[in-house]
Order: sequence, then C-alpha cells, then structure tokens
Amino acid sequence: MRRVNLILNHPLFKENISLCEEYERDREFCKHDIQHSLDVARIMYVKTMEKKISIDKELIYATALLHDIGRAKQYKFSIPHEIGGKQLAACIMKEVGFNVDEIEFVSEIISNHRGNQHQEVDDLESCFYQADFMARSCYICNAREKCKWITKNDVLVY
Repeated sequence: MRRVNLILNHPLFKENISLCEEYERDREFCKHDIQHSLDVARIMYVKTMEKKISIDKELIYATALLHDIGRAKQYKFSIPHEIGGKQLAACIMKEVGFNVDEIEFVSEIISNHRGNQHQEVDDLESCFYQADFMARSCYICNAREKCKWITKNDVLVY
C-alpha cells in the first residue's frame, strides 16, 4: 500500500481534503472527509471479496480516497465534483507512481460514482456506489428527510 500512503501525504490531496473540510464545516448533511473515504474503501474491499471480484487492494483504496477529492473545486468553481475529482486524481496518481491503465480505471469509477444506475448491477462500479452509500450514517442523520441521497427507493443492504 506504498502508493496509497503517498496519496495520503501528497500536497494536492492534503490541500483539497482540508479545503473540503473547511467548506463543509457547517454542512448539515454528510461530510466528505477522510473518514468517509476510508469507510468507503473498507466497505468496497469487503464487497469485492464477497462478490469474488478480483481487484488490487491498492486500487480500491486509491479510488475511495480520491472519489470526492473534487468537492473543493465544486464549492469554489461550481465544477461537478466527479469531473474535478477525475482531474485531481489523475494528477496525484501519476505523481505517486500509478500507470496509465490504473489511472484510467480509477478515473472511470470516479466519473461515474454519483449515479444510482449501478444500484442493481453486480459489478465493480455497483460495489463502489453501494460502498459510498453504505459509508453514510443515514439511519441516524437529523437531515435525512432533506437529503438527496435518500429516496423511497433507496434500501440499505448490508
């Protein structure tokens, strides 16, 4: 997990995580902090093992750590965070030693992680979507009734 540690210590990663925390300080909904990203990674790792999907653990963690990194760009420049995140992730991943195929793989998941079109599919993007959803404490959230994530069709399946 050497490259994951390099991501965690990368100046661009640290800067954008800090900015996101600053922008979301008073947010009533879920925050997109390092804890959320680590929770997504751990849940996705378990889900891929359960479904026998072969993927390198380092790619799972890279994807999870970087999937919301574009939030700061969304707040500052109104760029959708999956687009800003894809750009930042590619830069960071290249600098810490991921190859082109790995960067494209992670970029694709980051680009598509917001849609629930993966909810019923049993593939890697579906695992990621579900992990992102399950990493939230919706069941105890005071803002649940106002949240865009929760609809009458959303069901948490653990």
